[in-house]
Amino acid sequence: IRPVQVTLPDESEGYYSLGTTLAEKNHPDARTYLLRAIEINPEYYEAHNNLGMFYVQIGDYAAAEKYLRRALELRPDAQVARENYRRLEALLNRR
Repeated sequence: IRPVQVTLPDESEGYYSLGTTLAEKNHPDARTYLLRAIEINPEYYEAHNNLGMFYVQIGDYAAAEKYLRRALELRPDAQVARENYRRLEALLNRR
């Protein structure tokens, strides 16, 4: 009998998907799942970006800035991240 190696999909993707779905519904558990995705894969650009936007939705602009900046560090060429960061800056300038 030979051992069988099973490859599981990247666990961070499941947490990311659930967190993103919850964020779209403005559900507070979105933060937990997106943070877990980042914990598993700290280079997960999309998770940083979506978590940043979740924080914008709930008005935590300091946390939003942290995660949106990190998204831009990971993918400086990402148009979505640049647009999201500009939205945050516009909100901060209105205060």
